[in-house]
Amino acid sequence: MKPPYATIILSAALLTAYFFLAGTALYIPGPTMASLAFQLNNSPLSAVTHLFIHVGLQHLFGNLGPLIAFGIVLELALSGLELITLFFFAGVLSSALFALITPGAGLLGASAAISGMMGAAMLLKPKQTILLLLVTPLLIYYVVYPATAAVYSVRLEQV
Repeated sequence: MKPPYATIILSAALLTAYFFLAGTALYIPGPTMASLAFQLNNSPLSAVTHLFIHVGLQHLFGNLGPLIAFGIVLELALSGLELITLFFFAGVLSSALFALITPGAGLLGASAAISGMMGAAMLLKPKQTILLLLVTPLLIYYVVYPATAAVYSVRLEQV
């Protein structure tokens, strides 16, 4: 099995963007988030930038888990370039549709793109995907959320 390079690249991009913008604060400042969120009145570039901006560690790692799990499954059926294209296409298209339905809302995060990946994985690799669809939410709720809450509490004790 070849390494899942596209999944690694997308995961690294999400992590890099978050920690570059957050710095040592562990959160991205509100004005920065607002300027990079996808809204109809924001820059057209925000259709892409919002995919890499998350509202805290729980949001970031809650997206990274499914991205990695479903990305690995998809790279068994797709090339790396096809996976990255799917990520951007699903993220931008679903966000644009959401913005048309709810014009005042701003969007942040890769959830829409990852949902597209989940749908594609279900179509291309249903046997491998069905277990992930059951296990991933449990891991996020029982592992990711408590772990990120612990990081925030340790950080607060240091301040």
